Amino acid sequence: DDPGATLVQLISGGHSPVTSTTCTTHEFALSNHPSSQTIDNVVETLSPTHVVITHQQGAAANQYKDKYASYVWATDTTDCYTLLDETGWTPPPWVTEVTTRRVLSGTNTIGSQFGESSANREIPLPSVTRVDEVDLSAEGLDLSALRSRLSV
Repeated sequence: DDPGATLVQLISGGHSPVTSTTCTTHEFALSNHPSSQTIDNVVETLSPTHVVITHQQGAAANQYKDKYASYVWATDTTDCYTLLDETGWTPPPWVTEVTTRRVLSGTNTIGSQFGESSANREIPLPSVTRVDEVDLSAEGLDLSALRSRLSV
């Protein structure tokens, strides 16, 4: 009831935003499952070495394979794979030597398909710098939580 107030709403699960107020209202959709476009924007902006797709099977998972200049893990198994070992980044066992060279060279062969999409990305992303030594704890990765969440 305060016309000087602002209501910010995160909407999910089919709920409708509150609109009958005298204050300023904003609503934003919240989804635990990002759209393909959001994933494309994040991968384009960050150029990660690995992209892990979960909760997708069959054609939905296959759409990501060979789409990015990254190793794409889109399996529907509970097998355990190594992403990084003492020798460096580890490719999925099913990728070809050509894919491995493409990923390791950092060449992004699909960048031109996106044009200026990163300017219209859905979320703000920090700038990143690649380093030779990877410290997963410093990156904020809780490996036990990931193993538990991914059932590996």
